Amino acid sequence: MTSILGYAELIAKISIEGSQQKKFAEYMVASANSAIRLIRQIQAFKKGEEHATADIGVHGVLDDVVNLLESLLRGNVKVTKEFEAPKDVVKANPTGLFQVFLNLAVNARDAMPSGGEIVFSTRNAFLSDKEGGKTDETTRKSLLISVRDTGTGIPPEVAPRIFNPFFTTKQSGTGLGLAVVKRTVDQIGGSIWFETASGRGTTFFISLPLAVGSGDGPSTSGGLILGSGRIMIVDSDDFAMDAMSETIKALGYRTTCFSSPVRAASFYKDAFGSIDVVLIERDLQGGGNEFFRILRSHNQAVKAFLITAQDVREIKSGECDKTVLGVLQKPLNMSQISRMLDWAMKLAPG
Repeated sequence: MTSILGYAELIAKISIEGSQQKKFAEYMVASANSAIRLIRQIQAFKKGEEHATADIGVHGVLDDVVNLLESLLRGNVKVTKEFEAPKDVVKANPTGLFQVFLNLAVNARDAMPSGGEIVFSTRNAFLSDKEGGKTDETTRKSLLISVRDTGTGIPPEVAPRIFNPFFTTKQSGTGLGLAVVKRTVDQIGGSIWFETASGRGTTFFISLPLAVGSGDGPSTSGGLILGSGRIMIVDSDDFAMDAMSETIKALGYRTTCFSSPVRAASFYKDAFGSIDVVLIERDLQGGGNEFFRILRSHNQAVKAFLITAQDVREIKSGECDKTVLGVLQKPLNMSQISRMLDWAMKLAPG
């Protein structure tokens, strides 16, 4: 999946805007991301953690929703993104959050039978009451997401009941869509409300607390951050390593790749001064963690990530060296890689 996603994103990036090739590549990216979410949901379900949470970038989730919407929306519905929040990492179940935004978007589509626009917006705010009550600098910061449409609006007699389970105004509706949305937001510790005007549309607002320490690590949100520097990749899977390398080079970096940890360690011993960040497969022969310690014996200030196909929630505390920058779960999309590297490059050595 790492290779499929990596090469699909590269094809989408280099394809001509508006071309069939770019359109098909973007569909491949959306499908791969959907498959990743499904796989991780199944992993969580098998362990009895179907509501398991993790630190996730909301912009990345919204990007996935927008990509999928292209196959669900009529041609007369435009989708716009206005991401202004510099901090977008929240603790949530990624599948549940995806469903929240998708449900709101589908409702927005249904409210615009003659077409219109759906706008996804984000900004950072302070947690307060939804009417904008006073806050101070000690109040925990939040991410405010809005989903706005230009549709018919919600009738006054319907508005008080829209979050009630089994209440629907649609002939084929179940009445569970917005009820599930509210329950999911409540489970995250957030809040949801809306503003509506007849004939002018509706805006749903979702306020979510930022993940604790989200400002201290790499965000997984949407958007690409280009950079420069030299990245060393050590991975026994040549195909996956090549895909990762091409993705990183497309972001502006140079790469040096090794499938052999012995050769990689020998190279690093003599050339570590030219390497900015190291990406290490955790399941390398001899162990990615042990390989990292070899690198650290040559350079105490080495900056490295361990990358694994294993569910990172299964990795127990103490299994990885405390001085690694982090343990990341494959596959990583281009946005995640760009932000991970940008964060690592800005860290002071050691």
